[in-house]
Amino acid sequence: MLLNRTIPFMAVGLLILLIGASASGQGLQGMQLFAPAEVSSYGRGTQPNEGFFFVFDGLYWTITPPRVTTVGKEGLDRIAYRGPNLNTDEIDQHNTLDTGQFGAEFTVGNRIEFGRVSNNHGWMVSVFEMRDQGQVITVNDVDVVFDDVAFGLGGQHLLDGNVNPNAPPNVILPLPVTFTTLTMHNVVSTWGIEADYIGRSDELHNGGFFEWFIGPRYLEFKDKFWFDANGGILDASEVVNDADNHIIAGQLGARFFKKQGRWMLSTEGRGFAGLNYQNIHQSGFLGSNLAPIGTTGFPQVMGPTDINHTEFISQFSPGAEMRVEARYQITRSVTFRAGWTGLWLGNIARASNMINYTLDPEHTYLGILRDHNTQNVFMNGLVIGIDVNR
Repeated sequence: MLLNRTIPFMAVGLLILLIGASASGQGLQGMQLFAPAEVSSYGRGTQPNEGFFFVFDGLYWTITPPRVTTVGKEGLDRIAYRGPNLNTDEIDQHNTLDTGQFGAEFTVGNRIEFGRVSNNHGWMVSVFEMRDQGQVITVNDVDVVFDDVAFGLGGQHLLDGNVNPNAPPNVILPLPVTFTTLTMHNVVSTWGIEADYIGRSDELHNGGFFEWFIGPRYLEFKDKFWFDANGGILDASEVVNDADNHIIAGQLGARFFKKQGRWMLSTEGRGFAGLNYQNIHQSGFLGSNLAPIGTTGFPQVMGPTDINHTEFISQFSPGAEMRVEARYQITRSVTFRAGWTGLWLGNIARASNMINYTLDPEHTYLGILRDHNTQNVFMNGLVIGIDVNR
């Protein structure tokens, strides 16, 4: 993604800007990057920094996988026949593959924050972005059950075909869908930005400080699932589902921090809620290598089929973020930091759960399940970084 390359360059540019501004004395008077750390406990003790600040974090997080679902119509079995011995070749076919093999794998990312605090008031902009979390699984001999809806005056089905190799006479019965190989993919990408007003308290009785913030927040969570399958009566099939979540929210947050010598401990939390504009798109094709209509052992009326569906859904999405960090002051203005961040999102559309495995030539080939768009997502993991004058 473009942000993967943009955020590190942005971080370097902002740091150079801060150093330049400090050298010229324009708004950062007194901020000495390499001056000795202030660790005195006399009087009021060490006070929090003021002026412009900059933070750069490296992230190592997991993202929860989508809810487990079958590749095929969930909960549906189907009687099919291979022929020519109908008594011995009847098959009670069910879906043999699900998405449970996708896990919460770690991926890396970046977060930068910058702003200014003066006289207990200020502002902050925060941007984070994770690299794509991609997983690929290949399985052999996969049964996929489609809801093969009857149509026409005779009540025929798209997956019906002749099972008698010595035809005539033709023996038309439901055929099984078994792919020789099926490869499924799941890719998640996410990023967000927020802009907050900051208010800071005077020193508390225990020596710590309290900050609160309020402002708008935008989060983007994109989930993509697709499979490509070969072999069987629907040879050379591919189904691609994209679920894009665009959350525009209002946010409230608070932070408590306390310094002792060179060490600082801080905890902070954010709560937000807003509208999630979900764009769901499905594309692909079924049976690109389908045998000519009428071939024994293949569908009698179904030819290669293209798929193209789009849905736009508005959904209320809440969220919460928690951070716990420890910081060690290297110089007066430069601090090393490490901690943990957890981010929860509610009512998120995940692509693999929204595929309608239905074949109905009078209405739709496949489609999108609009009411399967409300999952919980939890991202969490390690944070390591540096800050300047925070």
